Amino acid sequence: MRITDALYGEHGSLYMMMNAIEGRLASADLATLQTAAALFEGAILAHARFENDPFFAALDRVMPGGGPVAAMRAEHGEIEGELAAVATSRDAGEARRHLEAAIAEARSHFHKEEVVLFPMAEQLLGAAVLEELGAAWASNRGVALPSPSRAAAFSR
Repeated sequence: MRITDALYGEHGSLYMMMNAIEGRLASADLATLQTAAALFEGAILAHARFENDPFFAALDRVMPGGGPVAAMRAEHGEIEGELAAVATSRDAGEARRHLEAAIAEARSHFHKEEVVLFPMAEQLLGAAVLEELGAAWASNRGVALPSPSRAAAFSR
């Protein structure tokens, strides 16, 4: 499995989480908002950490000088900052604004990755590196991938 396939899949799960949170934002009290933000933060930080290293690190080797990867890292920081602000908010209105900002930034960030960065990575990194990073992702997440020979047997 290619790393980009795994990251697209994680985006799908994170979109579902964001949709669920957004569906409850208007009526949520401070404690509920902070709990939702903490759960979202745990999921999105795990995603961002794997992107930062090893995925973005691999892109840095073929695209020195930053470019889109530097922008993606900066956006990770913005999302994390908004989520951290939810935890220290003193009222539901303030927490809601920060959580809404984090979700909006995450949606925008994911779109850029899906439309620009991931296709670029698929061209620049090559199949072997994408597969190697996909295996690292699976190991990191505890996902059991079939061996190539086993996968081929199922496709017959």
